[in-house]
Amino acid sequence: MASGPPPDDRVTGVSAWLVLWKAARTVEAQARLSVEASGLCLSDFGVLEALLHKGPLTVGELGRKVLLTSGSITASIDRLERDHLVERAMATSDRRSRIVHLTEAGEHLIRSRLAAHERDLDRAFEALSEAEMETLVAILAKVGRGAAGPSNEWAPVAGEKRPRPSSRAPALIA
Repeated sequence: MASGPPPDDRVTGVSAWLVLWKAARTVEAQARLSVEASGLCLSDFGVLEALLHKGPLTVGELGRKVLLTSGSITASIDRLERDHLVERAMATSDRRSRIVHLTEAGEHLIRSRLAAHERDLDRAFEALSEAEMETLVAILAKVGRGAAGPSNEWAPVAGEKRPRPSSRAPALIA
């Protein structure tokens, strides 16, 4: 004999988040394996990839692009510089800033590793048609903007106090 109300089959924010979270963790594990097969860690791979696609960036800009703290981005750049994959130079507009750019060796490495990584991630999403993939990206972007936007002010629920989102939180959806 069952007790309590019958199960509710409707999809809620919690159920959507759980499915998204589990799927993201699974895809992230595949991405991590792909990157680590290249001999790089995720942060170093991200730094090289950002420099390849965005061009030279300040240390701060680079940290924001790859979602690394100040200390983590410095450690990553130190490793990559030690391996002659990036170089730092003084910014001409602000002598306090340092510009990071790829070396020839760094560009060659990330171009060769990125191609394999892209193939690996395409395999992770091979269950989706091209139209489904476009829909997925559009929906996830919409969810990200909605969760981060002004309409989501973290209003208290039933007298509960919630922290306001930090203005320093990174925008995960570009």
